Amino acid sequence: MNPWIIISLIGFLVASLYRREWGIYLIVLGLPSYQIRFQVFGVPATFLEGMILLLAAVEVIALIRNPRILSILSPLPACQSPEGSRPMAGRPNPLPQGEGIKTRDSSPLVGGASSERRRGEEVRWGVAQYIFIILFLLAAVISVFIAPDTLKAAGIFKAYFFEPILFYFLLRLTIDSQEKLKKLFQSMTVLVLYLSAFGVYQYLTLQNLPPSWWDVSFAERRIVSLLNHPNGLALLLGPVLTMLIMLPKNKLRWTALGFGLVAFYLTFSRAGWLALAATLVGVAFLIPSPGEGRVAEGQERSRTPKLLLSLLVIITLVFAIPVSRAKLLNLTHADPSKENRYVLWTAAVDILKHHPITGVGLTGFREAYKNYPLGPDRVIQNYPHNFFLTFWVETGLLGLLSIIGLLILFYKKIYKTVTSPSPPHEEGQKQISPPREGEIKRGLALAAGAGMAMIVLHSLVDVSYFKNDLSILFWLVYVLPFLDFQFD
Repeated sequence: MNPWIIISLIGFLVASLYRREWGIYLIVLGLPSYQIRFQVFGVPATFLEGMILLLAAVEVIALIRNPRILSILSPLPACQSPEGSRPMAGRPNPLPQGEGIKTRDSSPLVGGASSERRRGEEVRWGVAQYIFIILFLLAAVISVFIAPDTLKAAGIFKAYFFEPILFYFLLRLTIDSQEKLKKLFQSMTVLVLYLSAFGVYQYLTLQNLPPSWWDVSFAERRIVSLLNHPNGLALLLGPVLTMLIMLPKNKLRWTALGFGLVAFYLTFSRAGWLALAATLVGVAFLIPSPGEGRVAEGQERSRTPKLLLSLLVIITLVFAIPVSRAKLLNLTHADPSKENRYVLWTAAVDILKHHPITGVGLTGFREAYKNYPLGPDRVIQNYPHNFFLTFWVETGLLGLLSIIGLLILFYKKIYKTVTSPSPPHEEGQKQISPPREGEIKRGLALAAGAGMAMIVLHSLVDVSYFKNDLSILFWLVYVLPFLDFQFD
C-alpha cells in the first residue's frame, strides 16, 4: 500500500477521534476519493470506504463509552423522564442529568391528542423505515448469491449497499445539532466549489481531461473534473446544486452556485439539465404551503417566484447558446444517446421477462446484455440506465419494492414537515421551539426533497446509485429529513 494512503488514513482517524463530525465532513469532501484504490490482505478497497470504516470504528468506541447514544436510532419518540431525554450524540460524554436533545413531541408542555398522533406516526415511520432498509439489504445479499460472479457481486454489495447504509447510520448518530448540520452543508458546498472550479479550469486548459472528451469543437468540450466521466460529474453535482438553490445563501454558497452551474452546464449532460428544470418546476408548483396553525390540506399550492425566475434564467441561457440549444433539439430526432437508452431498456425488459422475481443478481445485467444487440455506441454497459429497471434487474423484485418503499417514506416525511402547522402553544406556557424552527425545518425538507427528486429524475435515463460516490450521496440526502434535534 502506498505510504501516503496510510498517512492520510491515520490523519483521518485522528481527526475523527477528536471530533466524530469531522470524519463526516471529510468523507463528504472526499467523495471522489473512491478512485484511490488499494488492497488490504488481498481485498480490494478504496480510500472512501477506508474513511467510512474507520469512522464506524470510532463510532463503536463512542458507543462503548456512552451506550445512550444509540437511543437516537430508536423509532420511539424521545420522552422526558427523570433520567433525561435523548443524549447528545456529539461527544462521548453524556449531558448532565435531565438534559438532552428535546424534540417538539418529547416535551411534556406539548400534550393532547394531536401530540399523541404525531408520536404514533413517528413510531410507525421509524419502524417502517428500518424494515425497508433491512429488506433492501436482504435483497442485495440474495443478489450476491444469484449473481454470475459471486466475488465481484460481493464487492458491489460492500461498496454500494453495506457501506452507504452504514454511512446513513453514522450520520444519524453524529449530526445531532443545527451547528453540525450547517457544517455538513458547508462541506457539500465546498465539494461543489472545488470540483466545479477545477472543471472550469479543465475546460480552458485540458488539464487532466481524457482526450476522448476534448472534442474537435471548443464549444462542445465536456469536462470530468476529478472524476472519470462527464455524466458522473453531473450526477454528483446536480443534487447538491439543487439543494443549494433551495437554501439561504451566503457568499460561499453563491460562489459555489456560480461555479457549480457553469460546470454542470459544461458536462453537457442533457438529462441533468432537464432533471434540474423539472425539479425546480416541481418544487415551485407541487409543494403545498404550510398553514397558519393548521395542516395545509387542500390549500393553494406554493408558487415561488424566485425558483421560477431561476428556472427562466437557466432555460434562457441554455437556449441562447447554439451548442446546447442544438443538443437539446437533437433529442426530438434520431440521436445516438437516445437510441442507446432504448436498446438498454428493451434488453432489460426482456431479461426481466425471464427473471421477474429474482432479477439476474449484482453485475448480472452486464453479463446478460452480452447476448443482446448493442446500441450505437457499441459498448457493453453495466446497467440499463434507469433507476427502477436497474434495481429490479440487479436486486430483484424485493430490491425494487424496498427502494420504492423507502422513497415513499421519505416523501411522506417531507410532506408532513412542509405542511406541518406551528407547534401548539397555549397561553401561559413557555414555547419550547424558537419561532423560526418550523420555517427552518420546512426549508431543510424542501431542499432534501428537491435533491432526491434530482437524483431520481436524472437517473430515469442514467445510473445515479450504482457508483461509490453516488450511493453515498443518495443516503446523505435521504437522511436529512429524519435528523432529529431541536433547532436553535
